[in-house]
Amino acid sequence: YSAFIGDSFVGAFMVIRNTDMDSDIHLLLLPTAVKYYRDLCVLVINEVFLTAHRVTAKIYGHLKTIQNLVKKLGFTHEGTMREVCIVDGKITDIEIYGLIKTDWRLL
Repeated sequence: YSAFIGDSFVGAFMVIRNTDMDSDIHLLLLPTAVKYYRDLCVLVINEVFLTAHRVTAKIYGHLKTIQNLVKKLGFTHEGTMREVCIVDGKITDIEIYGLIKTDWRLL
C-alpha cells in the first residue's frame, strides 16, 4: 500500500500474509506523515482484518514512538527478540506486538 497526503507520497505499508490466520505489517513513513501515522495505520489494519485473524508488528527496540503508537492502537507486546539485527552499526532488539481481530476496536 502506498500512502499519499493529497498528491504527496508520504510512505508505504507492506503486508505479508504468513498464514491464513496471521499477517505481518511493516511501515515506512516519511517525517511529513507523522501527524497521520495513526489514521494511516487504522486504514491498513482495517484492510488486513478483512482476511486475517491477527496482525503482527515487529519494531526496532529503539523506536519508542512507534511502539507507543501500536500500543494505543490496541496491540499487545508479545516478546523481544534480543540483539537480532544491526541498525546504524548498533546491535538492536526487535519488539514483537500482536493484535487479534476480536480485540480490534474500529477506531
